[in-house]
Amino acid sequence: MNGNDQLHRKKSSLLLTVSAALLLSGSFALNSNASASPAYEISEGEVSDAPSVRDLIDNYLDSKGWTEGDNDKNGKKFFVAVGVGTIAARRDSPSYISSRSNAYQKAFVSAQRDMVQFLESEISASIESSYSEPSDAREKARIEELTNQGLALQGAIAQVSALSADVQDVAEYESQATAAIQAERLLRLEIDKRLREAGFDPNQPVEFQELKKILSTEEFKDATKIVANSRVAGMQAFKTFEVLPEGNQGTIGVVAIYSDRLHNLANALFSGNETLIPEGAPRKPLRDQIPQKESVLIGTFGVTAKVDENGQLSLVSYGQAGAKSESSRSLEAAQRKARTAAFQQIRFFAGAIVKTIESVEKSESMTTLQDEIVAVTDDSYEESINVTAEALKISGLKTIKRWDSKHPLTGHYIAGQVVVWQPQSSELAKDMKIKANQAPEKSEGVQLKTQSDSSEDLSGGKAGAFVSDGAEGSEDF
Repeated sequence: MNGNDQLHRKKSSLLLTVSAALLLSGSFALNSNASASPAYEISEGEVSDAPSVRDLIDNYLDSKGWTEGDNDKNGKKFFVAVGVGTIAARRDSPSYISSRSNAYQKAFVSAQRDMVQFLESEISASIESSYSEPSDAREKARIEELTNQGLALQGAIAQVSALSADVQDVAEYESQATAAIQAERLLRLEIDKRLREAGFDPNQPVEFQELKKILSTEEFKDATKIVANSRVAGMQAFKTFEVLPEGNQGTIGVVAIYSDRLHNLANALFSGNETLIPEGAPRKPLRDQIPQKESVLIGTFGVTAKVDENGQLSLVSYGQAGAKSESSRSLEAAQRKARTAAFQQIRFFAGAIVKTIESVEKSESMTTLQDEIVAVTDDSYEESINVTAEALKISGLKTIKRWDSKHPLTGHYIAGQVVVWQPQSSELAKDMKIKANQAPEKSEGVQLKTQSDSSEDLSGGKAGAFVSDGAEGSEDF
């Protein structure tokens, strides 16, 4: 064999081996990624002392005398929905605080899902059941076909081994030989998988194996789909909980409330018509009604309605964001993100379109062979929740408190803002805008510097469990 023939043989063999590997093992390679290690691992026998967030929610509802769904207390009708969101990031991840905020959002939209499903749900369901006993002739043909496929797959293993050895013999570089070995390994795994699916033991010669005859097959399928779509306006986060068990993923839980009074407030915010706002007995100024301790603010999310000192129903929104470090620049950026989060919550309170789809599928099959019964069950669940809110001009949003601290357990830096919307501030902002737009001359703005009023030190490590609950909403709803 001359040099050109040898080079051609080498390139052809290498190309054939790698191409075959990509062709046959594509699905295997994709599936192997799905089996990556979970973000959290709990050692065998480990039991967390922290309660579940669901337990905290249930105990809280019991203490209030409320139930999920419609409630009537002293003639006041309102709707209670709960939701739970998982904190996806590890507690030692730099994005942990951002993941906490995401978990709250997931919990709140889960509560919105229950709300729109209560209003109206389109439910479709199907059940299928079948039973068959194949004829002897059909079974014989099936077994012959599978045996031929098994023999072909077994022959492919021999060809793969020969090609791999050929490439390794003529390989100029170690990387080429390694590629051939890896390709052979992937192909063998894929072929073994297909042999098992056909009913063969890949460790034994196919020609010496006898497939079992199927006497009967029974199959059952059950599918349910729930679709709900509605505008939700005036739902507030009344109480939030956070649970971070030792060695496990954390969760955020929320108790949300909807009432006609809150709905009217949302309509006033959406339309800009302050005359729609319900009134009540004057209370303390809003700044005096919000929690002052960072330990409470850390666990408080979302929007709640409170009556201000003028007797007008107003909105208080709690936003927070993670800071990369303790530097003033990083904390300032986190403050701006926290303010944006608070604004977003107020916009969603004014009204959003919530679309939800839930699908549950169950299947079961039972195959009776000559000497055994093989049963296979499979359950699947899919959920989609989409919440959208169109652009809306809102006047009078202002910050009444800034704070920054550390998460008591993980030590991550958190910056937060409490933003309020009040009817009188909305009117003032609109009036100021009119006057500002009429100004004939340019004026130099004054740059103001703001400082955090935080003083409470809540730094801590990352070990152990953590349970907290946020500030309770006002019962002015």
